[in-house]
Amino acid sequence: MSISIIIPYYNREKFLQRTLDSVAEQTLRPNELILVDNGSTDNSFEICKSFAEKYNDSNFNIKLIKELRKGACAARNKGAEHATQDYVYFFDSDDIMTPNFCEEINNYISNNTRYDLIAFRTNIVLPNGKKYKRKSYFTTSVEDQIILSTLSTQSCIFEKRFFEKIGKWDESLPCWNDWELGIRIMLSAPNILWIKHTAYHSIISHSESITGNSFSKRYQQITKAINQAEVDVRNITTALKAITGLRLITAGNFYREGSKDLSKQMRLSAFKSQHKIPFQKLFSIYCQRIGIGAWWIYRHILTKFIH
Repeated sequence: MSISIIIPYYNREKFLQRTLDSVAEQTLRPNELILVDNGSTDNSFEICKSFAEKYNDSNFNIKLIKELRKGACAARNKGAEHATQDYVYFFDSDDIMTPNFCEEINNYISNNTRYDLIAFRTNIVLPNGKKYKRKSYFTTSVEDQIILSTLSTQSCIFEKRFFEKIGKWDESLPCWNDWELGIRIMLSAPNILWIKHTAYHSIISHSESITGNSFSKRYQQITKAINQAEVDVRNITTALKAITGLRLITAGNFYREGSKDLSKQMRLSAFKSQHKIPFQKLFSIYCQRIGIGAWWIYRHILTKFIH
């Protein structure tokens, strides 16, 4: 199948073998697997080398690449530079691919229809082993991407030329980079194939997860991503108002994690924005005190009072 799977990794010896095995056990293996070492100091590279020695052949080309620039985005971009297939899929080094993923995707892209993006559902696996399907929103709205994060690293495959056209991964963003990339994707009015009926990818939640859970520990990084997104949508008033709402939702997350000073800083950045929203103070209080469903409430505000 005409797809390059790109897996960046840094010190992932605990999880990497399981991830690689999920690729090797595909009912139809990808044409190309690109493993990008981002400066590991543990046994990760040796695990990848052993895997390549075992499985590499003319139908399953495995490339071992090193990228010394720090960060998953730099490693992903480096992997994309070495990709030779029509589509690229960025896969995290601690997650699991369902056995039929490549075969089913191949069935979709073998009918000569060219898509900019193929998007699908994902599963979340909690530390206790419980699995649930991540909420998915099949919409090309820029505002929905801002509020709901419609697209994420794990949920989409890029047509390679489209990926290059939109500017690749922003290497200056250590977190929320897939969210920001998703905004640029939606701004480009892409031709997307939505696969709604199944989930192909299991995101394994753990303390060392690339995806991450704590908001407060990443305040500066999150702020940087939001500021960049604001630049991306600088000419779209409704999108700028969506970012104001996102700042309030994020401030609420900081508050409920106990980081009241960080919450105040984020909240003030929303209040200082020229792109204010209806019921702003009331919505801010709700985000702090309750938070549940805040994204849904704000999406309703956008739809009813702003659009």
